[in-house]
Amino acid sequence: MSLPPQLSLSALRSLVSKMGPLFVVLVMWLVVPALTGPVLVAKIGPLTDLLLHQPLLGSVCWLVVMALLVGLGLVPAYANSVVCAWVFGIRWGYGVAMGSYLLATLIGYAVGHRVGNRRVELLIGESAQATQVRSALLSHSQRRAGLIVTLFRGTGFPYAAGTLLLASCGVSLRLAMVGAVCGLGPRVLMAMLITAHLSRGGVRDVQALLRHSSDPTAVVLSLLFGLVMVTALSLLAKQALQKLTK
Repeated sequence: MSLPPQLSLSALRSLVSKMGPLFVVLVMWLVVPALTGPVLVAKIGPLTDLLLHQPLLGSVCWLVVMALLVGLGLVPAYANSVVCAWVFGIRWGYGVAMGSYLLATLIGYAVGHRVGNRRVELLIGESAQATQVRSALLSHSQRRAGLIVTLFRGTGFPYAAGTLLLASCGVSLRLAMVGAVCGLGPRVLMAMLITAHLSRGGVRDVQALLRHSSDPTAVVLSLLFGLVMVTALSLLAKQALQKLTK
Protein backbone atom coordinates (compact mmCIF):
# COMPACT_ATOMS: atom_id res chain seq x y z
CA MET A 1 0.00 0.00 0.00
CA SER A 2 1.55 3.28 -1.05
CA LEU A 3 1.56 6.34 1.18
CA PRO A 4 1.08 9.92 -0.02
CA PRO A 5 4.37 11.58 -1.05
CA GLN A 6 3.90 14.36 1.51
CA LEU A 7 2.87 12.47 4.62
CA SER A 8 2.26 14.87 7.49
CA LEU A 9 3.42 14.11 11.01
CA SER A 10 -0.17 13.87 12.23
CA ALA A 11 -1.05 11.41 9.46
CA LEU A 12 1.99 9.30 10.31
CA ARG A 13 1.00 9.26 13.98
CA SER A 14 -2.51 8.22 13.01
CA LEU A 15 -1.09 5.42 10.86
CA VAL A 16 1.15 4.18 13.67
CA SER A 17 -1.76 4.34 16.11
CA LYS A 18 -4.01 2.28 13.86
CA MET A 19 -1.39 -0.35 13.13
CA GLY A 20 -0.16 -0.63 16.72
CA PRO A 21 2.59 -3.26 17.16
CA LEU A 22 2.06 -4.31 13.56
CA PHE A 23 3.85 -1.12 12.45
CA VAL A 24 7.03 -2.26 14.19
CA VAL A 25 6.71 -5.71 12.64
CA LEU A 26 6.30 -4.30 9.11
CA VAL A 27 9.29 -1.98 9.52
CA MET A 28 11.34 -4.93 10.75
CA TRP A 29 10.25 -6.99 7.74
CA LEU A 30 11.48 -4.27 5.39
CA VAL A 31 14.77 -3.45 7.13
CA VAL A 32 16.11 -6.73 8.59
CA PRO A 33 16.11 -8.80 5.35
CA ALA A 34 18.10 -6.07 3.60
CA LEU A 35 20.85 -6.69 6.15
CA THR A 36 20.67 -10.46 6.58
CA GLY A 37 20.44 -11.33 2.87
CA PRO A 38 23.98 -10.24 1.88
CA VAL A 39 25.41 -11.74 5.08
CA LEU A 40 23.82 -15.12 4.32
CA VAL A 41 25.15 -15.14 0.75
CA ALA A 42 28.61 -14.17 2.00
CA LYS A 43 28.60 -17.21 4.33
CA ILE A 44 27.96 -19.78 1.59
CA GLY A 45 31.39 -21.38 2.11
CA PRO A 46 30.95 -22.25 5.80
CA LEU A 47 27.33 -23.24 5.16
CA THR A 48 28.43 -25.65 2.43
CA ASP A 49 30.95 -27.29 4.77
CA LEU A 50 28.30 -27.64 7.47
CA LEU A 51 25.33 -28.80 5.41
CA LEU A 52 27.11 -31.21 3.07
CA HIS A 53 28.72 -33.08 5.96
CA GLN A 54 25.39 -34.94 6.20
CA PRO A 55 23.48 -33.95 3.02
CA LEU A 56 20.05 -35.42 3.87
CA LEU A 57 19.98 -34.20 7.46
CA GLY A 58 21.54 -30.90 6.42
CA SER A 59 18.90 -30.24 3.76
CA VAL A 60 16.03 -31.05 6.14
CA CYS A 61 17.48 -28.83 8.87
CA TRP A 62 18.07 -26.01 6.38
CA LEU A 63 14.50 -26.29 5.07
CA VAL A 64 13.05 -25.94 8.58
CA VAL A 65 15.38 -23.14 9.66
CA MET A 66 14.79 -21.13 6.49
CA ALA A 67 11.04 -21.64 6.75
CA LEU A 68 11.14 -20.07 10.20
CA LEU A 69 13.41 -17.18 9.17
CA VAL A 70 11.63 -16.41 5.88
CA GLY A 71 8.19 -16.89 7.43
CA LEU A 72 9.05 -14.49 10.25
CA GLY A 73 10.49 -11.97 7.79
CA LEU A 74 14.09 -12.19 9.05
CA VAL A 75 15.71 -13.44 5.82
CA PRO A 76 14.80 -12.57 2.20
CA ALA A 77 13.69 -15.36 -0.09
CA TYR A 78 16.37 -14.60 -2.71
CA ALA A 79 19.20 -15.36 -0.28
CA ASN A 80 17.70 -18.73 0.58
CA SER A 81 17.34 -19.58 -3.12
CA VAL A 82 20.96 -18.68 -3.83
CA VAL A 83 22.29 -20.74 -0.91
CA CYS A 84 20.12 -23.74 -1.83
CA ALA A 85 21.36 -23.73 -5.42
CA TRP A 86 25.00 -23.21 -4.44
CA VAL A 87 25.04 -25.88 -1.71
CA PHE A 88 22.60 -28.54 -2.94
CA GLY A 89 22.52 -27.97 -6.70
CA ILE A 90 19.48 -27.10 -8.78
CA ARG A 91 17.47 -30.33 -8.55
CA TRP A 92 17.70 -30.97 -4.82
CA GLY A 93 18.11 -27.31 -3.94
CA TYR A 94 14.93 -26.31 -5.77
CA GLY A 95 12.91 -28.77 -3.72
CA VAL A 96 14.49 -27.60 -0.48
CA ALA A 97 13.86 -23.93 -1.31
CA MET A 98 10.24 -24.39 -2.39
CA GLY A 99 9.55 -26.63 0.59
CA SER A 100 10.84 -23.92 2.91
CA TYR A 101 8.59 -21.32 1.24
CA LEU A 102 5.51 -23.51 1.66
CA LEU A 103 6.29 -24.02 5.34
CA ALA A 104 7.04 -20.28 5.63
CA THR A 105 3.53 -19.58 4.32
CA LEU A 106 2.05 -21.71 7.10
CA ILE A 107 4.13 -19.84 9.67
CA GLY A 108 3.24 -16.47 8.16
CA TYR A 109 -0.47 -17.22 8.29
CA ALA A 110 -0.23 -18.26 11.94
CA VAL A 111 1.68 -15.08 12.81
CA GLY A 112 -0.55 -12.85 10.70
CA HIS A 113 -3.75 -13.91 12.42
CA ARG A 114 -2.19 -13.26 15.83
CA VAL A 115 -0.31 -10.02 15.14
CA GLY A 116 -2.98 -7.79 13.66
CA ASN A 117 -5.32 -9.10 11.02
CA ARG A 118 -8.03 -6.59 11.98
CA ARG A 119 -5.59 -3.68 11.94
CA VAL A 120 -4.51 -4.53 8.41
CA GLU A 121 -8.14 -4.74 7.32
CA LEU A 122 -8.71 -1.18 8.55
CA LEU A 123 -5.77 0.06 6.50
CA ILE A 124 -6.90 -1.84 3.42
CA GLY A 125 -10.29 -0.16 3.71
CA GLU A 126 -8.62 3.27 3.52
CA SER A 127 -6.74 2.50 0.30
CA ALA A 128 -8.68 2.38 -2.97
CA GLN A 129 -6.00 0.23 -4.62
CA ALA A 130 -5.82 -2.28 -1.78
CA THR A 131 -9.61 -2.43 -1.60
CA GLN A 132 -9.74 -3.08 -5.33
CA VAL A 133 -7.30 -5.99 -5.03
CA ARG A 134 -9.21 -7.48 -2.10
CA SER A 135 -12.48 -7.12 -3.99
CA ALA A 136 -10.96 -8.89 -6.98
CA LEU A 137 -9.79 -11.71 -4.72
CA LEU A 138 -13.11 -12.20 -2.96
CA SER A 139 -15.66 -11.53 -5.69
CA HIS A 140 -14.30 -13.72 -8.47
CA SER A 141 -13.85 -17.44 -9.01
CA GLN A 142 -11.18 -19.46 -7.23
CA ARG A 143 -9.30 -19.80 -10.51
CA ARG A 144 -9.13 -16.04 -11.00
CA ALA A 145 -8.24 -15.46 -7.36
CA GLY A 146 -5.48 -18.06 -7.69
CA LEU A 147 -4.10 -16.23 -10.69
CA ILE A 148 -4.11 -12.94 -8.74
CA VAL A 149 -2.25 -14.52 -5.82
CA THR A 150 0.24 -16.14 -8.20
CA LEU A 151 0.97 -12.84 -9.93
CA PHE A 152 1.25 -11.07 -6.57
CA ARG A 153 3.90 -13.54 -5.43
CA GLY A 154 5.68 -13.12 -8.73
CA THR A 155 6.13 -9.37 -8.14
CA GLY A 156 8.84 -10.00 -5.54
CA PHE A 157 6.93 -8.35 -2.69
CA PRO A 158 8.65 -9.13 0.67
CA TYR A 159 7.58 -12.64 1.54
CA ALA A 160 6.40 -12.27 5.15
CA ALA A 161 4.63 -8.96 4.52
CA GLY A 162 2.98 -10.46 1.43
CA THR A 163 1.73 -13.42 3.43
CA LEU A 164 0.22 -11.08 6.01
CA LEU A 165 -1.55 -9.05 3.31
CA LEU A 166 -2.95 -12.17 1.64
CA ALA A 167 -4.25 -13.47 4.96
CA SER A 168 -5.83 -10.10 5.71
CA CYS A 169 -7.51 -10.04 2.29
CA GLY A 170 -9.28 -13.29 3.12
CA VAL A 171 -7.18 -15.53 0.87
CA SER A 172 -7.38 -19.14 1.99
CA LEU A 173 -4.22 -20.90 3.13
CA ARG A 174 -4.56 -23.45 0.33
CA LEU A 175 -4.74 -20.73 -2.30
CA ALA A 176 -1.82 -18.89 -0.72
CA MET A 177 0.33 -22.02 -0.88
CA VAL A 178 -0.60 -22.67 -4.51
CA GLY A 179 0.27 -19.05 -5.30
CA ALA A 180 3.59 -19.41 -3.50
CA VAL A 181 4.58 -22.37 -5.64
CA CYS A 182 3.36 -20.98 -8.97
CA GLY A 183 4.35 -17.36 -8.34
CA LEU A 184 7.76 -17.92 -6.81
CA GLY A 185 8.69 -20.89 -8.98
CA PRO A 186 9.98 -19.01 -12.06
CA ARG A 187 11.88 -16.42 -9.98
CA VAL A 188 13.49 -19.10 -7.81
CA LEU A 189 14.42 -21.21 -10.83
CA MET A 190 15.97 -18.23 -12.61
CA ALA A 191 18.02 -17.30 -9.53
CA MET A 192 19.15 -20.90 -9.17
CA LEU A 193 20.20 -21.28 -12.79
CA ILE A 194 22.43 -18.20 -12.53
CA THR A 195 23.81 -19.38 -9.20
CA ALA A 196 24.55 -22.86 -10.54
CA HIS A 197 26.34 -21.31 -13.51
CA LEU A 198 28.53 -19.22 -11.22
CA SER A 199 29.28 -22.05 -8.77
CA ARG A 200 30.24 -24.63 -11.40
CA GLY A 201 33.66 -26.18 -10.97
CA GLY A 202 33.35 -26.53 -7.20
CA VAL A 203 33.93 -22.91 -6.25
CA ARG A 204 33.59 -22.73 -2.45
CA ASP A 205 31.94 -19.34 -2.08
CA VAL A 206 31.33 -15.96 -3.71
CA GLN A 207 34.58 -14.53 -2.36
CA ALA A 208 36.60 -17.34 -3.94
CA LEU A 209 34.71 -16.89 -7.20
CA LEU A 210 35.66 -13.21 -7.36
CA ARG A 211 39.28 -13.80 -6.29
CA HIS A 212 40.18 -16.71 -8.54
CA SER A 213 38.02 -16.18 -11.59
CA SER A 214 40.01 -16.01 -14.81
CA ASP A 215 37.38 -13.73 -16.32
CA PRO A 216 35.88 -11.36 -13.71
CA THR A 217 33.98 -9.54 -16.44
CA ALA A 218 32.04 -12.70 -17.27
CA VAL A 219 31.13 -13.10 -13.60
CA VAL A 220 29.84 -9.54 -13.39
CA LEU A 221 27.89 -9.93 -16.63
CA SER A 222 26.31 -13.16 -15.37
CA LEU A 223 25.21 -11.41 -12.18
CA LEU A 224 23.78 -8.50 -14.14
CA PHE A 225 21.99 -10.85 -16.52
CA GLY A 226 20.40 -12.69 -13.59
CA LEU A 227 19.34 -9.44 -11.97
CA VAL A 228 17.80 -8.18 -15.22
CA MET A 229 15.90 -11.42 -15.80
CA VAL A 230 14.50 -11.59 -12.25
CA THR A 231 13.54 -7.90 -12.46
CA ALA A 232 11.85 -8.49 -15.80
CA LEU A 233 9.78 -11.33 -14.33
CA SER A 234 8.74 -9.04 -11.47
CA LEU A 235 7.72 -6.22 -13.83
CA LEU A 236 5.70 -8.57 -16.03
CA ALA A 237 3.89 -9.92 -12.97
CA LYS A 238 3.15 -6.38 -11.73
CA GLN A 239 1.74 -5.29 -15.08
CA ALA A 240 -0.43 -8.38 -15.37
CA LEU A 241 -1.65 -7.96 -11.79
CA GLN A 242 -2.64 -4.33 -12.43
CA LYS A 243 -4.66 -5.31 -15.52
CA LEU A 244 -6.32 -8.20 -13.74
CA THR A 245 -7.49 -6.16 -10.74
CA LYS A 246 -8.85 -3.14 -12.65
